[in-house]
Amino acid sequence: MNSHRASAVLLAIAAISPVCASAASIPVADTQDAFVYQFLGTTTGSSLSGFFPGIIAVANSAPHVVNSFVEFGDVGSQGVSSNDVSSATLTLTVASGPGFGPGPTPGAPVIVDLFAASAAWAPATITWLNQPGPAGLIGQVSDDGSLSTVTFDVTSVVKQWLDGSLANNGLILTQDNAGSQSVSFDALGVAGAPC
Repeated sequence: MNSHRASAVLLAIAAISPVCASAASIPVADTQDAFVYQFLGTTTGSSLSGFFPGIIAVANSAPHVVNSFVEFGDVGSQGVSSNDVSSATLTLTVASGPGFGPGPTPGAPVIVDLFAASAAWAPATITWLNQPGPAGLIGQVSDDGSLSTVTFDVTSVVKQWLDGSLANNGLILTQDNAGSQSVSFDALGVAGAPC
């Protein structure tokens, strides 16, 4: 885990916060992340992060298919309810250093899909073979290599986490389109206190 990387993965919730008594953007840092690799189907996310430190990635060139997982712990501990949330965004910083494979280009962009995870997972035990499935598409972003960050609107899923209609098992990032390009993101962000 790279907790020294500021704002690498950040969930920002815009809400009327009882803690702040006004409208506020509340940053929430991820509590764990991991990726799984089809080619090494029984290798855990923790072990893979040793080979590729500080990144999570998506790739879709069989058998080199990679899915990533991000979790934010108890978003309700931020002092907001589902009714307080006006918007929520997930921002990922595109890794500037070595990644999982060749990066996207204008001629070969990477389409990244974001899903809610359907079951609990942990970096020490998650593998390609036991990874949870998706619980519904949240959003999609296309990167042609020009982006330094990618942002998803996660308002609906955050509200569902807060009202209890969907278990907070985190999020899954996948690559929608097949190709030799991949995109890597800096792992584990650190956010400041609310307000």
